[in-house]
Amino acid sequence: MAAPLTVVARGLASAAVAIQRLFRAFSVPMHTNTTDDIRLEAGVGSGAMDQPEGQLRNRFSPGPQAYLPNEGEESPVATEGALTPGTGDEPSVTSDTDALKESFVKVALRRLSTGLGTNPNTEERKNKKKAFAESRGHHLFEKHRYERYPEGFPRLAAWVSSDRDLEMTRGFKYLYQRILLQDTVEVNELEKKLFEADMMEDAHPAPNFSLRHTREEQDGNTKHRELLEAIRKALKKHKETAADYKELQSFGKPLKRNHEAYYGWLWSNRQLGQGYDDYLKHADDMISLKNDRLSFFDNFVEEHVHHFPISIFEGWLQPEEERNKTKDENVTYRSETRRRILAGGLLVLTAVGTLVVPVFFLSLLSLSRVQMTVIASIFILAFAWIIYVVEEGVVYRVLLGTTTYSAILVVFLNINAVDFPSDALRVCQNAGVGS
Repeated sequence: MAAPLTVVARGLASAAVAIQRLFRAFSVPMHTNTTDDIRLEAGVGSGAMDQPEGQLRNRFSPGPQAYLPNEGEESPVATEGALTPGTGDEPSVTSDTDALKESFVKVALRRLSTGLGTNPNTEERKNKKKAFAESRGHHLFEKHRYERYPEGFPRLAAWVSSDRDLEMTRGFKYLYQRILLQDTVEVNELEKKLFEADMMEDAHPAPNFSLRHTREEQDGNTKHRELLEAIRKALKKHKETAADYKELQSFGKPLKRNHEAYYGWLWSNRQLGQGYDDYLKHADDMISLKNDRLSFFDNFVEEHVHHFPISIFEGWLQPEEERNKTKDENVTYRSETRRRILAGGLLVLTAVGTLVVPVFFLSLLSLSRVQMTVIASIFILAFAWIIYVVEEGVVYRVLLGTTTYSAILVVFLNINAVDFPSDALRVCQNAGVGS
């Protein structure tokens, strides 16, 4: 058992030595090029470019052979940072090193400021894009601004239509229930009358035409036909009311922050007559006309920037085209595309984190089986709670996701349950394989 392990260990050691030698072979040229680049960018002369050809050949060889003069060339003067012929000591490079350090810091700061600041190339591309749009007439597109509409219902409608989150209205649950209850009672009373008419017709000795035929009743008696027609109209009206009520309530409630934004703007900008804005005071009766519902992470981003206006994401979520929609500083428009990108990033981080963190504990740390079981149980419970919150309590999704996640952690528990190669060797010895 030990011989194969020894061979594998020697092979790995040989590979490591080869990689180390290869790295050393390329380390000097790479360092030299980097130093020269920094010198050139900082305005300092490159050592390789400033020295003669003879010095360049033996640049890294100190001592008497470091300088080979050419024909007709005078003996060089001992200068700082250059090699002096006939001596075995290395030159003094203290001042040169300090200059390199200072230039490196300046170059790094300049590159950092250039990357984070306004790049001239970016401004040039923006100007070209603007010029191209103007050449195609795109600048003539009308932008929706609610300020240009007259005050009152026109401006209020324009402001609400500028953001889909503001599209809401009252559901009028009380009125619908009031009408539905009255229609139900009316239909119920008509049903009683029809039953009484049928019983009277059945007890009459004459032939009961209304119970056995669809044609007009004898002697001009059309009581049954009129009663059935009234029932038909009442049922149709009741069905339409119930269907309308069900459709309205299926839209769902608007988010609290959107309702507060709607009411706050209307409170600050009096657009309607006295008492006309009372419909917004019924917060529990409001319904949202926006069909697509936000995911958990989209809603999290919106809640974050709503409660923390000084958030670092607030500026990024408001590009120039969104800021140009209004001149009112109290009204904020955010980019839906950028919000989705940010929410997608949070989703990816959460998904990867729930897998990487427990794998780190179970694979890289020396833990007992009890500790690994406890850690796996904690992460399984945490994952189940995350799925429950994100999926809004959908039972089968919570069960499916938790089961899959548990299976992954169980695999790592089984992998780490055996301490290779000692446990494997002990198992083989107990089985009589290595004896």
